Amino acid sequence: ADADTPPVGAPTALVPHVKLADYMGANVASAVASLPVLGVTPPLEVGSGVWLVRVVERRDGVVPPFEAVRAEVLADYRREQDDLALHAWLARRRIETRVALREPLP
Repeated sequence: ADADTPPVGAPTALVPHVKLADYMGANVASAVASLPVLGVTPPLEVGSGVWLVRVVERRDGVVPPFEAVRAEVLADYRREQDDLALHAWLARRRIETRVALREPLP
């Protein structure tokens, strides 16, 4: 009640643990991970302020059957292989390519 600014409103949707770490930092995500529903963190120093975070709802994640995500997994795998091939090609080009600098013409 004595805070300088009003509390930050909670997201209107569930936030996955990974995204919580992206949005609020690893400290907050770690503190929230062990809290029960309606639990409140101890004061957490975040940036130049102090936060109290309360868990209002928690749902366990669902692992979809492989067949439901097969195309996405395959696309991610192919993209990763393409990235690795590109990085290897660029590394070879850096080694094999000769660069010579000339003085500019007057």
